Amino acid sequence: MAAVIEVKSKLNKEELRDAAKKIASVKQIKAAPITNVDQPVTLSDLIMTSTLECVFAFDSYTTLDTLADNLREINSEYDSHNWIDLVVVLDQGFISYAIQMPFGQHLPGWLGGSSVDNFAIPPYYVHLALCRAGQSTLNHFFVKLMAQLTFFRRRSTVDFAEVLGREQSETMVIQGYQYNLKRQLVPAEERHQQGKFANPRLRFNLYTKNDRALKGQVCFLPWQDGAVIMCSALFDPRIVFEHYFRSLKVSGMVLPAGMNQNLWLSSVLPISEEEFIRYSEGISDEIIAARDSEDDNPPPIKIE
Repeated sequence: MAAVIEVKSKLNKEELRDAAKKIASVKQIKAAPITNVDQPVTLSDLIMTSTLECVFAFDSYTTLDTLADNLREINSEYDSHNWIDLVVVLDQGFISYAIQMPFGQHLPGWLGGSSVDNFAIPPYYVHLALCRAGQSTLNHFFVKLMAQLTFFRRRSTVDFAEVLGREQSETMVIQGYQYNLKRQLVPAEERHQQGKFANPRLRFNLYTKNDRALKGQVCFLPWQDGAVIMCSALFDPRIVFEHYFRSLKVSGMVLPAGMNQNLWLSSVLPISEEEFIRYSEGISDEIIAARDSEDDNPPPIKIE
């Protein structure tokens, strides 16, 4: 099933709870494995197998803010794999999950869900958020549905920008989540919240052996029950990440931290501070890693 839509004439907390129960039962149905019959349907190799679970209401007894808070409470009763993906109230707006990269100040997109059960754990925050889309609500719902169908073994030629139009919508964050190593979304840790986030204190400066020149830095960012490795370098950062992946014997993912930034992030990894320190000492035969000061503005480190 590409998508399931629970339709309500008028939505309140009890109707939302009823929908959540039904959707959780449907989400426990495992999709058939991908075979050679399933071919990429776009220029991407991505093939979606997860079902998009939606609640569509023509009206609501309460405000979107109240419904979003109700959904936050209901989410706490279920594993994140079984959450409602999208709540739509016609001509008012929708409630879904927006993504945010570490060090990013914006919400660049909405969570589309995983394509496989054992997906690489992404190093981003997932926010339960509401968007007051007004009369464009139906268009937003259509676009989200078509995006799901596009990657669910079907092809779409719809110009999404034309469907949504140019009208601006207001988006408000209700609750922030992070993936843990079990691939579950859990409330974001306090140290990752706005105003409390601090630069990683465990850092190694990277120098080339031949000229002792500073060429980059690799850092340890705690993330729930694991950690994310961050790297900024004047050489191919994959050299650094692949070393940690090999040391941990895991398959990892590398993502840019944002547009026009020389900062790269690994997927969430099962690595401790002690392991990070140990593995950082042997990144490459051509690179020297020297432990940095915990001061945000340390003096240059001299390598003998």
